Amino acid sequence: MRRVIWNYVNAVLLVGITVVLAFLTAAWLRRHVSPTAPSWASTGFQVVGAAIVLAATIGIAGWEIQSWDGSTLPERVNRFVYRAAYVGGTYLYFLSVAWAGR
Repeated sequence: MRRVIWNYVNAVLLVGITVVLAFLTAAWLRRHVSPTAPSWASTGFQVVGAAIVLAATIGIAGWEIQSWDGSTLPERVNRFVYRAAYVGGTYLYFLSVAWAGR
């Protein structure tokens, strides 16, 4: 049970850090590039972010690489790629939201 709680705490922290970084990037973009995002940029970030998250969800390997303890190299790489894609997609989505409005 402790492991489950720790995993959720890590997930919440990772998402929180990602959202904060997206808002900080948006603040920098507002100051140095444009006060509001061009519509093509906002739409583009949303579409690409959603596409990355969708690709990560659909592309995650499951039973075909699963082992008893879940610690083989393919399983670890699979988890890393999945989480990295989710973080990247989430970052782009929140960047579009943060830069588009105040």
